[in-house]
Amino acid sequence: MKILYINHAFNRWGGDYIHGKKIAENLKKLGVSIKTIPTERDERTLRFNINFLRILMLSIPSYLREYIIFIKQNILSIMRLVKIYYSIKSDKPNCILIRVNLYDLSPVLIRKSFKIPIILEVNEAFYLERKLHYESRNIKAKIPKFLSSLDIKIWRCADAIYVVSNILSKIIKSQLGDKSPLLWVIPNGVDEDNIKKVSCRELKEKTEFIKICFAGSLEFWHGADLLLKVYKDIARLRPKTKLVIIGDGITKRNLENYVSLHNDLKNRVIFTGKLSHDDTMSSLSNMDILVAPYKVTKIFYFSPIKIFEYMASGKAIIASRLGQISEILENGIDAILINPEKQNELRDALITLIDSEDKRTRLGNMSYNKAKQYTWERSAKSLLNLMQKIVRENTAYL
Repeated sequence: MKILYINHAFNRWGGDYIHGKKIAENLKKLGVSIKTIPTERDERTLRFNINFLRILMLSIPSYLREYIIFIKQNILSIMRLVKIYYSIKSDKPNCILIRVNLYDLSPVLIRKSFKIPIILEVNEAFYLERKLHYESRNIKAKIPKFLSSLDIKIWRCADAIYVVSNILSKIIKSQLGDKSPLLWVIPNGVDEDNIKKVSCRELKEKTEFIKICFAGSLEFWHGADLLLKVYKDIARLRPKTKLVIIGDGITKRNLENYVSLHNDLKNRVIFTGKLSHDDTMSSLSNMDILVAPYKVTKIFYFSPIKIFEYMASGKAIIASRLGQISEILENGIDAILINPEKQNELRDALITLIDSEDKRTRLGNMSYNKAKQYTWERSAKSLLNLMQKIVRENTAYL
């Protein structure tokens, strides 16, 4: 099986990049010949480019910003078609796997230009993502109807679509109706090597403090600000605790300012900044309680990679009772699930786990065992089955 994997996330850093990288690596392990466009770039260069663009775009009115993004994406798409053309001519792939990107008409252009099966990798519904983007920043913005309807046009050009959650699958079906292509649900996962490392790690000396940890992008809806506010009470009630925040993002400065304004938090809250993926996984295994306090959104269709990585760390988890999280984790069995709109639930869950090492150990062991069901290798096998099915069906019609 030969495939061409077109994934813009190789030019980024973060969860999107990890997803694409792990899928590609594990497809190769399964014997798939895979070429990626674009190729991976140096992470330091990526971080500079992304930060520069964010600062530049903040000065542009939102309605104009959406059109600029559309134009930029599709200039890149047209330029990329040249690479795709030569790759198809030289490599002769059996199918093309495309990670759908915001306002990017690449799948439509490829469908019209080449007679090769197309499978779309859909991790977001962008018409919902843009609304969330502006609402979380308290910006009133009306997205042009032309741009908000592009998702549907792009989805319709595929032979099959694979998504990361059941909720996202339902969203696509509701938009496409009977014209929906084959939909395949493949949740995100975790490296099997990370699970093995945890099982083989040596017991380390217990520290004086119970370490509570948040890891991930510091976006508004990820809830790190909620955790910090609740921890202000925890720091007073349980002085032998520390809060570690791993990651970077738009809310980091606000979080740091909050800590600087409260003397009782200054030596109790640690900001590590963004760590490499390996360093993040290593850090998680040294924590005691891992928290994912996602805020309530209108439709929580995400498949958070951090949840699977938390599970693989073998530590006790507190997470919001939302979307796929509540499909995978069971309250009281392998995690404590909370209503993120009720701060007292998060406070009570933290106190419960701080006070009970036995409960932390039991929940951590249970979630660790469940993580073995959600490896990137398993995700890649499921995707390979889908690709083989689509290639067979298209060959039958030739």
